[in-house]
Amino acid sequence: MNIKNFFSKTKALESGCVVWTANKTNGGYGRFRNGKRLVLAHRFLWEWINGPIDDGLLVCHKCDNPTCVNIDHLFVGTHKDNSDDKISKGRWSNGDRRGTERGKSKDWLEAARVYFSENPTASAREWIASGNCPVKSPTTASAYKKAVVNA
Repeated sequence: MNIKNFFSKTKALESGCVVWTANKTNGGYGRFRNGKRLVLAHRFLWEWINGPIDDGLLVCHKCDNPTCVNIDHLFVGTHKDNSDDKISKGRWSNGDRRGTERGKSKDWLEAARVYFSENPTASAREWIASGNCPVKSPTTASAYKKAVVNA
């Protein structure tokens, strides 16, 4: 696909996002066939502008809009970088696949802020043991701690 054809499948929004209007994955990411390969639109654009992406890295969305292909809204990072970014913005659901816990992450982030401001040297496991932690997974608690301590 040439770049002119690529942009004919996009629409600019007032938010600054440039959204993919053609075929999308179930997760909402733009995709198209480039020769014989099925590619993600945001990755294609990143590589077209910046060159190949190293193995193990993602092209992440600062705007958290999977349809967005605005190069200014994209960054390269690891899975951990992407998770940390979501948590730091309170846009992470730790619920089941139906999203029953959606929206609670902002409350959980605030709980982490309160606890670690009062207990700056505490570990995530200590936070869970205190009874003040809304999550039970040490990995999840650690991600919330990192989000508030490094903010």
